[in-house]
Amino acid sequence: MDIVVAEGAGEDLLAAKNERDASGNKLLQDVGLWLSQRIKEHYSKEKKLPITLKYVDPTYMIRAIPSNASDNVYCTLLAQSAVHGAMYCQVLQASLVAL
Repeated sequence: MDIVVAEGAGEDLLAAKNERDASGNKLLQDVGLWLSQRIKEHYSKEKKLPITLKYVDPTYMIRAIPSNASDNVYCTLLAQSAVHGAMYCQVLQASLVAL
């Protein structure tokens, strides 16, 4: 399973941080770290199941070099895959309810 979280998502769930970058933009906290910790806690405490969770933050990988034509293809593929996965879960969920 893959979970994709947009930058800035979940800011209402995290403690306020009033720091700003050099351009004056508000520095956003990493909701990905918070979410991965919550998932680990959920499975270890409530489900009592061991899980292997890998947290990958592509920010550095994407912004570390100048963009090129393949970046557009990569981002399009990532977006389409995320939507496809979300729609599949909706169909699967609806099918299970119908049973």
